[in-house]
Amino acid sequence: MDSYSPQFLTKASTGSSKFDLFLKTHELKEVGSVLEKVILMPKGQRSAWVEENGELIREAVEVFVRDSNLTLEEVTMDTETMELSKELVVSLRDTMNIVQGILFDQPHMVS
Repeated sequence: MDSYSPQFLTKASTGSSKFDLFLKTHELKEVGSVLEKVILMPKGQRSAWVEENGELIREAVEVFVRDSNLTLEEVTMDTETMELSKELVVSLRDTMNIVQGILFDQPHMVS
């Protein structure tokens, strides 16, 4: 995670904000898909996975949330952008629920 720099975090100020929202949502859904596989692991395997990757996941989520907030700050809100923003926030919530289930060994319903 140390490779993330302020230049990465300010990426939201360049290019299309709508594309940035779409891309972030797609990335988050991919991460969620991987994490859903982790949460379905037997408890022992999941605990080992968390021991090995928990801190990396926590740091990645923090960076992703900061970067997403910067993207959301840069957008102008037309109908399409509002929908993309809503989809990003819902995906972030869903992924955070999965992460919480993995890191704190709470039950999670996979939809």
